[in-house]
Amino acid sequence: MTTTLTLLIPSDWPQQRRDCHWLLHAGDGRVLSRGCSEPAHWPGIGAADGEARRCDLLLAGRQVAGHVGRLPKNRLTQEVAAAALEEQLLDAPEQLLFAIGPAAADGSCTVGVIARQRLEGLLGVLRELGLEVRSAWPLGLALPPGHGWLLGGELNLALPEHGFVALPVADDWLSGLPASATPLAIALPETPTPDIRRALDLAESTGRLCCGAPDNAPPAPAGPGFLVGPLAPPTRRLALLRPFLPAARLAAGLLLGGLLLAAAQWGWHAWQVRTYRQEIASTFRQIQPQAAMVDPLLQLQRQVDALRRRNGQLADDDFLRLADALSALPAGSIEIQEMQFAGGRLELAARLADDGIERLQAAASQRGLSLQVTENSGSGDQRSTKLLLSRGGTQ
Repeated sequence: MTTTLTLLIPSDWPQQRRDCHWLLHAGDGRVLSRGCSEPAHWPGIGAADGEARRCDLLLAGRQVAGHVGRLPKNRLTQEVAAAALEEQLLDAPEQLLFAIGPAAADGSCTVGVIARQRLEGLLGVLRELGLEVRSAWPLGLALPPGHGWLLGGELNLALPEHGFVALPVADDWLSGLPASATPLAIALPETPTPDIRRALDLAESTGRLCCGAPDNAPPAPAGPGFLVGPLAPPTRRLALLRPFLPAARLAAGLLLGGLLLAAAQWGWHAWQVRTYRQEIASTFRQIQPQAAMVDPLLQLQRQVDALRRRNGQLADDDFLRLADALSALPAGSIEIQEMQFAGGRLELAARLADDGIERLQAAASQRGLSLQVTENSGSGDQRSTKLLLSRGGTQ
């Protein structure tokens, strides 16, 4: 079963802490298991098959910032987001990466911002652990409006209207909470420290918050998020082809069935040919037991040759037809020492240039003739080669 690991990365991981919360999702989005542990205890780490575990990142805390802006609906790119938020950014746009959330009814959208160096460092650590990161999003963009998660002593809150914030739960932190007509729902996936617990109790007593254990894990939004350009996840060819697999299996089955039928038909025809030939030979011997059987193709060729000669044309085994192959050799590349012609076969002994045999073989093949090298003797300038030219297919 295909599963995906979702890591909720706090802002101090892995410099000050080694553990982080994780969720294991099934292919249909169901949460199979969850926990908080160090990388050695994450599901799939160090798997025996050596295949990289696919994972999604939800980045929490002050490592990501949320901004609200209006972007053209048909141009939701990093460059457009950087230009739209340039006045709100503290660092140069080329040092940052942007994750663009869905647009609201009024056309505005929330944009998550993270330092490129920070994300590249996280990806390098996870790659060394054998993880293939397919998306990275701010946790605030994965939470429903008015909901929050407490991770690593920081409250990650999706604002009721637009945007998200990350507040450290410390002195006078309540002043940073946004005004809301209803208490903000805060999930506590980890046990807070006594100081944080007292701060949360104070906020609950004033009706600002409503804390409890998380009922549902926040799913990562669709898309790569921050992972664009050089950081984009590798495309899995199998994933692109998966919708076509049923049709491909059907086509492969039909092709295999067709090949099997063709092979069976070919075998049947071959058996019929052998049977008919045996019947013809048996019938011929019964009718004329003393007569010699003649190859019909050879007999037909002889009749064609006779008709050619009768009409003043050359037959395939005439001397001039066979000797014509020698004309393809360059002048001076062959020295004929001896030549004999009999029975449609031209035998000659000659000295040839180094590539003479290859040239003569090509010329004979082009004219439908057969060339055989019957003997090679001597060496250097004294090397002599005996050749046999005949009608194509004649040995």
